Amino acid sequence: MIIKKPFVLIFVALSASVFGQEYEDRLAYLESKAFEHYYTRKDSAYYYFEEARKLGLSNDDTIYGIDALLSIGNIASFHYDFDKMKGVIQELDSLLAVHGDKLDTLPDRGDFQRNYLLYHRGNYFHKLEEFNKSELFFDTIVQKITEKPEYLQTPDNVNFLSTSYSFIAKMNALQNRFQIADEYYQKNIRLFAQAQPDDVAGLHRVYNLYANSLYIQKKIEEAKKLWLTTLKYSEQNFTSRNRNSIITTSFLLAKAYSDLGKIDSAYFFLDKYDKYKIPQDPFAYRYFKTKGEILIVENKNEQALNSFGRALELAPQEQKPVILKRIGDFQFELGQPEKSLATYQKGLRELTPNFNSDEFDENPRPYQTAQKQLLLKLLNGKAQVLNSMKEESSRLMALHAVETSVATLDSLKPKFKNEKDKAFLIEDAFPTFEHGLQALYSLYRKSNRQDYLEQAFHFFEKSKSVVLLDAILSARASEFSQIPKELLERESELKSKISMLEKQIDLGSDQKTFLRDELFDIRNQYRGLIKLIEKEHRQYFNLKYNSHVPTLAEVRENLNQAELIISYFYGNNALYSIGISKEKNSFYRTPIDSLFAEKISAFYRMCKNSKSDIGNLAKEGYEIYATILKPHLEERSFSNIRIMPDGPLNYLPFGALNIGENTIEYLVESTSIYYANSEALLQELKQTKKEKNYLLAVAPTFNGIKVEPGTTRNTLSALPHNKSEVEQIMSFFEGSALVNQDASLTNFSSNLQNFDMLHLATHGDFNDMSPEYSYLAFTPKSEKDFLLYVKDIYNLELKANLVTLSACETGIGELKRGEGFLSLARAFFYSGAKSIASTLWKVNDASSSEIMGDFYRYLAEGASKDEALRQAKLVFLKNNNQNARQHPYYWAGYVISGNMEPIHKTDHNWVWFVGGLVLVVGTVYWVRKKAA
Repeated sequence: MIIKKPFVLIFVALSASVFGQEYEDRLAYLESKAFEHYYTRKDSAYYYFEEARKLGLSNDDTIYGIDALLSIGNIASFHYDFDKMKGVIQELDSLLAVHGDKLDTLPDRGDFQRNYLLYHRGNYFHKLEEFNKSELFFDTIVQKITEKPEYLQTPDNVNFLSTSYSFIAKMNALQNRFQIADEYYQKNIRLFAQAQPDDVAGLHRVYNLYANSLYIQKKIEEAKKLWLTTLKYSEQNFTSRNRNSIITTSFLLAKAYSDLGKIDSAYFFLDKYDKYKIPQDPFAYRYFKTKGEILIVENKNEQALNSFGRALELAPQEQKPVILKRIGDFQFELGQPEKSLATYQKGLRELTPNFNSDEFDENPRPYQTAQKQLLLKLLNGKAQVLNSMKEESSRLMALHAVETSVATLDSLKPKFKNEKDKAFLIEDAFPTFEHGLQALYSLYRKSNRQDYLEQAFHFFEKSKSVVLLDAILSARASEFSQIPKELLERESELKSKISMLEKQIDLGSDQKTFLRDELFDIRNQYRGLIKLIEKEHRQYFNLKYNSHVPTLAEVRENLNQAELIISYFYGNNALYSIGISKEKNSFYRTPIDSLFAEKISAFYRMCKNSKSDIGNLAKEGYEIYATILKPHLEERSFSNIRIMPDGPLNYLPFGALNIGENTIEYLVESTSIYYANSEALLQELKQTKKEKNYLLAVAPTFNGIKVEPGTTRNTLSALPHNKSEVEQIMSFFEGSALVNQDASLTNFSSNLQNFDMLHLATHGDFNDMSPEYSYLAFTPKSEKDFLLYVKDIYNLELKANLVTLSACETGIGELKRGEGFLSLARAFFYSGAKSIASTLWKVNDASSSEIMGDFYRYLAEGASKDEALRQAKLVFLKNNNQNARQHPYYWAGYVISGNMEPIHKTDHNWVWFVGGLVLVVGTVYWVRKKAA
């Protein structure tokens, strides 16, 4: 990643005609001696370059003096000599300020030297892990270069661009912002193909870095393939410059093969170090760390600890906390909790300046360290160990560690600007939340203190729907923060462009390289715009990120006596649930294993299979009910239950659970049920404006049309009942219907802003390989542009009180920890819908038509949305109690989530009332006037 430039050649090229041969020879000698000690003896390397610099300056060769100082900065960087790096930067600042006019005489007007100073600044803050500051300098390099016409024609420009892209990518990968990291690595690879196709060595350096990011993302085979390719190239083309690459790649491959249990292959790559190592090798610590990992797989535990200890002795300061974290993990695995805890605490001390405590109940504050991801890992390990100990004081210390972790997460969230990376952040933190709940449950059971239950609910909320809530808060922040209209329009424009380009690339455009470069630029513009808005409009930032987490008291205040809320947290080792009612709360912990998840999955499969045995289905449903729901209902029954599911529980149609141990009695028969991801999200969805509730209903027509490439169905069959479904529901609400040829995507998109209720009776398809390409289908007007994808729905900007997705599988999708399904339904929440009726499987067209008709009838009569759906299902069950359609397949697939407030029909009675009042007043006036 260091820009290499032989300074002796720079000098010769620039000064051969000015200075004498003796001067040139002396400089060449000093440079060669400096490079001789470059990797081994930094002080000697500094000495020779410093002598060369003095010689240059004494001969009034200021440019050479600057270039030599740049090279000293490279040596300091390699040896992590922070004081020297800082001194070099300060001296370069001074030289460039005084002698900038001399740089202006160069062919590139000193751009090389000025960009190199920016590089040193960015590299300095990168090594300090102050990534925000570092990225600013590399962004400046990119901006300066790309502003120039034909910038790709200059090798220096390409080198600086490539280096900047790699640094930005690596920093984002280190912070688990992998989508951005991958974008920059892929852009860098395209840069080489476009501008320097012959620089194979440079391309392989990028491959190597990209592979590191892929490996962290658990894309093991992709990473291995790139590492093997780069290692082969580097060994076949060995120079002292690629020695580092060979060693680091060999270590990474050794670790990868040891993880796979392939010990011989692991040692094959580890032993390459013997061939390439040098005296006082800065990579020696990595050798011992990697060897320790292999020894663990061989069950040579004592030798592994010794190897880790040796790695710790040799490691530079910034790597010591990483190694201590690994030692602590291994000690805990060996059943040595006391040693493990002490190691984690030492890791926190090594990580954090000005934190020196060896007391286990003390932790650094998040702002004290730049390496917040590593802080989270150390705190997570510490909490796990403390929970394993018997003393109650250990639970309190575990809780303190988790509280610090949650505060650290809050400080990190604003730095994650896209959905995938935010989801990865929360998923990575999930074990920490579980450790906190484990401690709180134990403390609560012993004391029955409500503040422990309150804090448990807080952790529930913090772990759920972070991405979706951020999107809704962002939309509200845009509306209420007085952001200039042109900025909001620009944001909308960029989001639309991003979506369009992604579709063109993913669905097979033959101009992918050009489109990917354009997408890279547009995404950067979008991120830059969001940073600008957040910086200049503080109210927007506060509304977006400082969301209020409701307390139990606030939640209970809004409940009536018949309502119950059950929120779940599905951990690795236990299912936690909190029940909230007007009069009391409950808190349960249920140990779980893989068999429990399979029981949920089996029940779901039986529900969506109309031929499954209804007796077996009822039996399985009762067992699940007794495990996860019944404990909260022991003392009384409730007529309304709000479910906040988590993990595999998202697959459950709770209304189809059997509450009778020896009979079949579905929960829906006595209780209305609806869903919400979290209480915080639901409160946002309840912030609605009074709407007129006009209905737009859509019923497309299909005749076996083939769908676009990349989707999962080949054809779309006819839906014989969807038109009658729409006709029926339109009898209950005012609005418009798009039927047959009128039900095109164009007509829907151009009309939806005028309606507060949307009903889509159409085909839906869940794409499990690419969830963002799950779709709803409309009447095809051409071979393309009749599918509404998830990524399109995100940009709709709806005002809908209710969206009903009367289509197949609209409520399921890729299951993300804390977020639930990444489904079509979720996409409509993302775009502004307040409540959504969706489906958990491929629903029957005829039964859908019946249930939906009654659903809208009860809505029109003033029932809440959940009660309207319940009554519609009860009517269906009553009408089919003697035939096969009583099976849950036919009726339980519909679920409803979000804001359940009733929908009030557009009421024109006020016109008659006012008219009558005027008539009465006028009559009285006329009578009195006549009498007078």
